[in-house]
Amino acid sequence: MAAAFAMGLLGAVIYGRVQTNEIYGEIARETKEYEIVQSENVRMHSDLEAKVAIKSVEEYAEQELGLQQLDQSQIEYIQLQTDDSVEIPDEEKNLFVRIKDKFESFMEYLKG
Repeated sequence: MAAAFAMGLLGAVIYGRVQTNEIYGEIARETKEYEIVQSENVRMHSDLEAKVAIKSVEEYAEQELGLQQLDQSQIEYIQLQTDDSVEIPDEEKNLFVRIKDKFESFMEYLKG
């Protein structure tokens, strides 16, 4: 009976070690996959930065869009006059509106 118990205990210990080794192996595989994904992320970030770099934008504008750098001969300066002003004349009121305004001002005078 003691031998059977010892064999059972030995089997349980071996089974536990096997399970532990399997878990360690899975952790190692997942860690390796994580490192691969992380390095891919770094690569993609550097690609993105390269695509939005000023030099890349300039090359795209020149080659794809046909744009070119501004030349000194293309610059024209204009001078604005600052003394000008715009005056809007008052609307000319008709006879009835003027009478109404006079009446309202008279009523205000009476009220004090």
